[in-house]
Amino acid sequence: MRILSAVAGIALLGSIGMAGGCGTADSGPPMETKNPPGMTGGPGTGNTDYPMAKPGFALGDQVANLSFLAKLHGSQDAGKDPVKVTLADFYALGKQGAKLLFLSGAAEWCGPCNQEAEGLEKALSDPGFLDYQKMYRKEGDTADPIQIVQVVFQNLDGSQSDRDTIDRWIKAHNIGFQIGIDPKSEVSQYIPANTIPQSLYIKLSDMTLLSRENGYGTANGNPDDSRNALIANLERSLTTAAK
Repeated sequence: MRILSAVAGIALLGSIGMAGGCGTADSGPPMETKNPPGMTGGPGTGNTDYPMAKPGFALGDQVANLSFLAKLHGSQDAGKDPVKVTLADFYALGKQGAKLLFLSGAAEWCGPCNQEAEGLEKALSDPGFLDYQKMYRKEGDTADPIQIVQVVFQNLDGSQSDRDTIDRWIKAHNIGFQIGIDPKSEVSQYIPANTIPQSLYIKLSDMTLLSRENGYGTANGNPDDSRNALIANLERSLTTAAK
């Protein structure tokens, strides 16, 4: 059983742009590191084991132990309340065979964000992509090599997302992977709402930021081409994170 569904990555340590985006061209992450209470592993954060390096926003920096609310298995969790998730939970999965975390910011009003959700869901059943991940599974591994989470920041009208947002997003895209909301605005410190869709690629062995991806989709707008480009990035990134 997938504990937290899978997918992630960009091979190079750099910021890569794709065709479709909803944010402004000059927007970007904050330049100063912030680490509010509860963002370092400790009591009440579920898994408490987390690297103790100073967190930051630059490529190669350790990402802070962010927390958010999520439904862990998409449509399988219909009727259940979302649960608190921290990046320490993914770090724990790294000790069970997971290599890479794909953490994406989205909003209901963002067209490319909706397209990305559909692309991710289809990628998770792509035979070639599944076979590629098998090369990075060892005997005894209990977690998928790539982990996916999409955090929806805002509703269709631009208001802050809530628990109902999760259900609508899952239903709209028939999602089976993890969908979250950001009530404490921790994830949005790394992915400002005016930059979405933007994705972080995080190496789970040390929780360092490998790269950012801005936008979603190819220039021709073809859904299959966009999904294949995403899969290619994920595969290259898995190779990088597994080194």
